[in-house]
Amino acid sequence: MLCRISIDLSTGVFTGAEAFLRWHHPERGIVQHDDFIPALASSGFDPAMLTLELSETTLMRAVQATIDRLESLKAIGVRIAIDDFGTGYSSLSYLRQFPIDIRKIDQSFVSGIVDSFESAAIVHTLVQLGKVLGLETIAEGIETDDQWMRLRAENVDNGQGYLIARPLDVEAVERMLNGSASNTGVSAPVR
Repeated sequence: MLCRISIDLSTGVFTGAEAFLRWHHPERGIVQHDDFIPALASSGFDPAMLTLELSETTLMRAVQATIDRLESLKAIGVRIAIDDFGTGYSSLSYLRQFPIDIRKIDQSFVSGIVDSFESAAIVHTLVQLGKVLGLETIAEGIETDDQWMRLRAENVDNGQGYLIARPLDVEAVERMLNGSASNTGVSAPVR
């Protein structure tokens, strides 16, 4: 399993690791979230330390049922992130309806922030909208120092991308958390 790390763009401090997880039970196969989320309460794991990231496409299926499930997750303390918002068929009205905490800025906008007035304007608007709505913002796909500096100037909260670190295995993330980031390929100095 590989993880993408997130850092605070203003300080360079590690803020989280993102991994695509599926629970493969040896007898039952893939365990769905309806089964393992109640397993969260019995494990002793702090739900506030878990952020579930959902794609815009996933959110748009059975909207009211999705809202109900997300509200039950929020009630136990799980944080909700929305990925790729604005790159598909979503409506801004959904930002008010879905109980989300984090909105990610897609790499397609981040890659153009330096060279494209339109991309820069979209990033600026997304960040400001997030601030007004009380949403944390994460920029995906940061690959250059210029992108980092522009995102930092826009007050984007956190970032991910190859400039910060390539995807890391679990052991590399553990080494990073234990203070030996030089062995992980992480390049997260304050810029």
